Amino acid sequence: MQFPCCQPNEGSCSIDGACKDCTTCFHQSDLYEGRPSTAQFKEKLPWFLKASPSANCAKGGSGTYSSSIDLTGFDSGMIRASSFRTYHKPLSGQMDYVNAMKAARDFSSRISDSLKVL
Repeated sequence: MQFPCCQPNEGSCSIDGACKDCTTCFHQSDLYEGRPSTAQFKEKLPWFLKASPSANCAKGGSGTYSSSIDLTGFDSGMIRASSFRTYHKPLSGQMDYVNAMKAARDFSSRISDSLKVL
């Protein structure tokens, strides 16, 4: 089942709905500094994590992200744990591995700083 990609004037996105087309979930004008509001995020995240991507609409995080986020406490506004994937070129020597680990830690730190996460 493909979950909804509602436009703001179409009402709430419910898990019972279906995507008629692959519309965007947010208009740029609905975002704050390029990001959805807390209310928008809380509304869309659960169905995104359950939605399966299809040939008609690739918007679905079921296969890729459903096990990457711990939603325990989500109803109270807390995501306690999450992970993300990154890729890099093939590594061949010890210095490549050391540098890749340093770069990964630096990248993770910058993401945390950007999101104001400890």
